[in-house]
Amino acid sequence: HIPSRLFYNLINLEYLDLSSQRKPLKQIDDYAFDRLINNIPIKHIDLSYNNINKIESKAFCSKNSQRQFVN
Repeated sequence: HIPSRLFYNLINLEYLDLSSQRKPLKQIDDYAFDRLINNIPIKHIDLSYNNINKIESKAFCSKNSQRQFVN
């Protein structure tokens, strides 16, 4: 699963490929993709070929902002 703020300090991260994991992802917690620099969201996140059965409602939100990072 992807816990809250896992990528928080990776300020240069633009593209994230989590597809086809050896152990498929099943859950994404609130604020999982929250960033230290909130005005630079991750541009592309690939979650294909996983077995995700739960995505928390604030998974793509920031704790420091009400802005969601999903288009």
